[in-house]
Amino acid sequence: MAATSGGRKRGSGDESIPSFALSQSQALWVLQEIGLSHGSDLSTFAHYVKSLRKLGIPFEKNDKSVPRKWVVYEFEQVMELAVALALRVYGALPDGIPTALRTHRERLYLIYRQAVLNSAANRQNTVRIEGLTVSEVSGLYLELGLGFEDGRIVEAGAPVALSAREAIERFALSDAAARSWLPLNLSRLAFQITQTAPRAPLTRSVSKLLMKGPQRKSGGSRVRRTREVA
Repeated sequence: MAATSGGRKRGSGDESIPSFALSQSQALWVLQEIGLSHGSDLSTFAHYVKSLRKLGIPFEKNDKSVPRKWVVYEFEQVMELAVALALRVYGALPDGIPTALRTHRERLYLIYRQAVLNSAANRQNTVRIEGLTVSEVSGLYLELGLGFEDGRIVEAGAPVALSAREAIERFALSDAAARSWLPLNLSRLAFQITQTAPRAPLTRSVSKLLMKGPQRKSGGSRVRRTREVA
């Protein structure tokens, strides 16, 4: 079974939002291809992603709209998994992050779509440091508003979408002497996913490909809706 283009129907004006449907194995392949397995072998990575399902990422545990045995990963679900994986610290996801991703899922879905549009527009900002260095930065960034106490997350505010300039200013002007997380570049993540998902190989081929490591050249298989045991 191949990966497919055509997830749920988008509303008017959503033409730039990617529409695809992946099996669980294909979603794993995409996440591994963009470097989010952090070098883990297939079995370790698959086990970790399965553990996120138990935390309600990227589907609520008791969501009756998601079949118990058959799952399909569309753009928003792959992005949610990618964000969770990108925010791991020493291979583990801090407790407060799954709660934040679940609590603000509806808002985050909108931000993920914004990230795609921002990436497509390739908006750039010029940043000058001490009047000498000039850098061009772009993208939409995610700030989860995490609060820490004794090295532990004690709160997670509402997610905020930041421009590249706002992300730099927020980090530079923060009262905190140090921060555990920089704002996450969602546009880069969205771009990587939308470029990689259409290349997802047949489900039956994924395990073999993953065991061999990232495949930089892959045929452009058409994407079809698939079902697979979670």
